[in-house]
Amino acid sequence: MGDQASWREYTGQTAEDQAGMGWIDAIHPDDRQTFRTGWGQARERGTLWETRAGLWSEQHRGYRHVVFRVVPSTTPDGTVVEWIGAITDIEERWLAEERLRHADRMESVGRLAGGIAHEANNQMTVILGSAEFLGRSLKEEPARVDLEHIRRAARRTASITQQLLAFSRRQVLQPHVLDLNAVISALEPILQRALGEISQVKLRLAEDLHAVRADPGQLDQVLLNLALNARDAMPDGGTLTIQTVNATVDEAHATARAVEPVAPGKYVALVVTDSGIGMDRETRDHLFEPFFTTKPIGEGTGLGLATVYGIVKQSGGFVSVFSEPGHGTSFRIYLPVAAAGRESGSWVASGLAGGGHETVLVAEDEPAVRAILARALRKYGYTVLEARDGAQALALAQGGPAPPDIVIADVVMPGMAGKPLAEEVERRWPGTPVLFTSGYTGADAVSRGLLEEGREFLQKPIEPDTLAQHVRRILDARKAEIQR
Repeated sequence: MGDQASWREYTGQTAEDQAGMGWIDAIHPDDRQTFRTGWGQARERGTLWETRAGLWSEQHRGYRHVVFRVVPSTTPDGTVVEWIGAITDIEERWLAEERLRHADRMESVGRLAGGIAHEANNQMTVILGSAEFLGRSLKEEPARVDLEHIRRAARRTASITQQLLAFSRRQVLQPHVLDLNAVISALEPILQRALGEISQVKLRLAEDLHAVRADPGQLDQVLLNLALNARDAMPDGGTLTIQTVNATVDEAHATARAVEPVAPGKYVALVVTDSGIGMDRETRDHLFEPFFTTKPIGEGTGLGLATVYGIVKQSGGFVSVFSEPGHGTSFRIYLPVAAAGRESGSWVASGLAGGGHETVLVAEDEPAVRAILARALRKYGYTVLEARDGAQALALAQGGPAPPDIVIADVVMPGMAGKPLAEEVERRWPGTPVLFTSGYTGADAVSRGLLEEGREFLQKPIEPDTLAQHVRRILDARKAEIQR
């Protein structure tokens, strides 16, 4: 099939290796049967044949995407005397096409998620807030159980939206410089419970690990999703090994097979390996696509690994997967090393929500959402002014005995929206903090010109305790700034 010398130079096969049908061993195992079938049909019909397949490249020490074209050479009476073949390496073109397809998928899912988030998260704020208030007053156990079912269902609905946003990289990250080993060690008991009693977690953590800058809550989500995936891949039990190591990505590695561009440099590698059933290439090729799942209907959303992918990419890293049927799976997550001079110190989780006596102005056009936010803040002792839009908010602030201590403004409101309201507040009462809220993500709000990057932002759905935490933190920071 073609020139033996060229074939040997590309694949590394000797003349003896190529003898008979031996040359087909250089084709990727997953493509061989389809290749044999197509090649056999072409010989029977004596027609031109073209196909794509993976072919081993000795130079690259891996399989490359190539196009095979074979044309029969015939005598005047139509008898085939020989076949003339050509092989074209299309790896770079395939990568470019795959990147374009991936970008299209990302944009489509992002638009879908953004639209869902805006509408659904407003309603989830009302449901979760109402459930919280009811939970504080209900005494009967059956009613409390029913209420907990409502709360869990609402949170699950909200989490599905968040997973879509994570995949499309439209969520709001809160990165900190942190020790990845500490994050893993703290989460180990939870990962062990997620795996179940018949499996175990083993840690192999590098002692001299560099710091990374990432969102600790999102890293927890990554590890938990991988643990749950491993549990399903080890139905009879097994071992989940979590390893960390410092790594350097050079130019050759960065451009080797990345669906998306990878920046060369120093990384911390998080390697999560299970001893499960493994995956074939078809499964690996679709692994990070949203809604792709090998589980039966009703047993998974197909968003777990898509979420992992989105979080890692939005954190500036990348993911590689190594798996073969019967030989387990290894996810290798690379996170860039934190730049020198950036925020220092270890990350500390937020404490409990605190109350206060300050005045809070809430501008929100959805009456039910506005009522929930106001009620939550009053429960914590704050004086609350409620406005249906920016214009009414300014009128309330102007008519009070003193300006509000903080303004909570929905990004999208009829008339005067959140951004112009904040600008007017700053003009009239310099230094008054503004906390923006929205059913849209912060990234979407910024891209639409509704919000300036870097502003205080809280994405819906908002639970009462979370709102109180943010308000208290902003007010305390403002006080500290004044005292300096």
